[in-house]
Amino acid sequence: MADFYGLRLRLVSASGSEDLYDALEVGARAVSTECVVFLAASLLPRSAGWFNKLLSAYDAHKKSVLSPTLAYEDDSIRWAGTWVAGAQSDRALISRYAGYPIDAVAGMGTTEVATATFECCVLPREALFSVNGFTRGYLGTHEKGLDLGLKLKQSGLKSYWLPSAQMLGSDDISVSDKASTIALIERIDRQVFDARWANILTGDRSPSRGETA
Repeated sequence: MADFYGLRLRLVSASGSEDLYDALEVGARAVSTECVVFLAASLLPRSAGWFNKLLSAYDAHKKSVLSPTLAYEDDSIRWAGTWVAGAQSDRALISRYAGYPIDAVAGMGTTEVATATFECCVLPREALFSVNGFTRGYLGTHEKGLDLGLKLKQSGLKSYWLPSAQMLGSDDISVSDKASTIALIERIDRQVFDARWANILTGDRSPSRGETA
């Protein structure tokens, strides 16, 4: 596959990698480029040209983390930016537009968000290590990604969402996982995340307003 696409490939053997994000961090440590692109194996481009769109937008927003829209195969939105919730919400962060048809974000420009999604993003390589990478202690990947996004935000790195670049994929859940186990993992990770971040984010919890560039 690497020969077919003309890619330079490096295989890395690592111990202690427990999930997708651990593997992405191992990959980032194995290269020396100024920026890195994270891409989960579960994602596929919705149309051609997504990679150049992502890199062009990143060039226009240097020193940032930038992600495309993630959609399901039925063209409903899975991820289109993470936002600081209003005071009426029981969560500090929410996923805006989740479940909407993907046409709902058509024509929108590059938008600053609270955190990017690390399933697919481009970011400065050194920024990842300046905050000691992903935080261990989460059972799943959702809050683990939010946690890194907020660490990068605290360090001064902005996050952006590029609506016009779109990827297709499913949730990062094994078909062998039981619904009760998934629910338990989500509940525990939510408690761990809120314990780490709820007080820090309290001052930011005002009605969400996306800023479009």
